[in-house]
Amino acid sequence: MQVLTSSESNSWYTPLLYVEAARQVMGGIDLDPASIPAVNNWIKAKKIYTIEDDGLTQTWGGRIFLNSPYGKTNGKSNQEIWTDYALHQYAEGFISEAIILTKTVPGYKWWEELFRGLPVCMCRERIAFWKIVDGEIIVGGKAKMGTSFWYIGPQKFRFRDVFHRIGRVILPPHVAGHQDFNY
Repeated sequence: MQVLTSSESNSWYTPLLYVEAARQVMGGIDLDPASIPAVNNWIKAKKIYTIEDDGLTQTWGGRIFLNSPYGKTNGKSNQEIWTDYALHQYAEGFISEAIILTKTVPGYKWWEELFRGLPVCMCRERIAFWKIVDGEIIVGGKAKMGTSFWYIGPQKFRFRDVFHRIGRVILPPHVAGHQDFNY
């Protein structure tokens, strides 16, 4: 039996509920940089990059939704690699805002660095990710780990207001000013 968070499979996709929340925060999705055409039926990004396009060699633009491949490349977490690239693209001014999905893994340096600097929603329930088999969407069992959604951009309070329905939203102190803003 395939474990949903296993490094052996990169082919688990974000259910519509979470994508709709991302669209609600950002007003749309311009790019999904780690996708496949079938998934874009519900992501509805204006543009996608597939594995053949290698999103890590492309310039990203606009509003990004990212559910990066899981697993590792050269011993480094793919989630760390893709998230670092998103942060770089934002710092360079290519991305206007982004919502990034990762595992909830406190204790990993890359996750802790995100936690110190970005608004995060830690999902209240484990997500049942989707898989496409023979053109059909298959709902998987719930993931073994929790999921976090991170926000990069100017609408931090809108992110909080939309994603609080999905889980606990924590704004970093430099954004929140005090803990009363977190829920």
